[in-house]
This record gives sequence, C-alpha cells and structure tokens, in this order.
Amino acid sequence: MVTGGTAKGGVIQKLIQTIKMLVGANRVSKILGGGSLLGKGAGLAGNLNMIKAGASLFGEKESSGFTSLIGNIAGSTSKLDGGGMAAKAAETALKPQLANLMGMVGKLMP
Repeated sequence: MVTGGTAKGGVIQKLIQTIKMLVGANRVSKILGGGSLLGKGAGLAGNLNMIKAGASLFGEKESSGFTSLIGNIAGSTSKLDGGGMAAKAAETALKPQLANLMGMVGKLMP
C-alpha cells in the first residue's frame, strides 16, 4: 500500500470506495430494520450514493446490474417523503429492491 513514502492511489481509492459502500449499506440496513420507509426518502438517497461509490468493486458485468438497481431505487426514494398512497406504493416496491441490494453488497464482502 505504501512504498518508499508514497501511497499507491489505486489501493487507497479502492479502500475508500469499500468503506463508503459499507457505511451506506449499514445505514440502509438500519433504515430497513426500523420498519416503515415512509418519510425516509432523502436519507435513503444519500446512502444509496455512498453505496454506489463501491460499484467498481464488482466485476464489469455485475457493476452494471448493481448501478442499474441503485438507479431504479433512487428514482423512487423521493416518493417516500410525499405521503399518501403514492408513498405507500413506493415503500412496497422499494423494500424488496433494497433487500436485493443489501444481498449484493453482502456477497461482495466476505
């Protein structure tokens, strides 16, 4: 990682991406464990961006699916903050997608 007083950027960058992804995944996991997602759209969106930082840790094919899933989820998170039937419908649709995302992150980490 450090050679002759200098750090190799690729290794450090990968470490930073991993940490961001794990912090974001941990926060999303806590939100999911808290029950309702209603009113938590903004928080989810921010944490999804942290998770997205780790997309390059997957292989090229998996990275595309990972990024696509995050994009699909992120496109609906704002509906959670709106209230009413649209928010409840978004929550119903997002919970399994978020569980799938957490599963993908879990497979990446031993």
